[in-house]
Amino acid sequence: MDRHFMVSFSVGVGSLVMLVLNLIFYGDSVATLLLGASLAFNFATMIKYYPKDFKIAMKKVFWRE
Repeated sequence: MDRHFMVSFSVGVGSLVMLVLNLIFYGDSVATLLLGASLAFNFATMIKYYPKDFKIAMKKVFWRE
């Protein structure tokens, strides 16, 4: 996998974790809106520029072999 994809994927997963923690501890806030928007933008960018790597990564994360 491409190094840029791995960095982008780890940032996306980190944003997802921060979004969940922000929703649990703070509820509705501006930070929740910003995290949600950045998460959607990051994953849309990954799907557009790295379609094969994204599919492989999703299979490794969510499917058991």
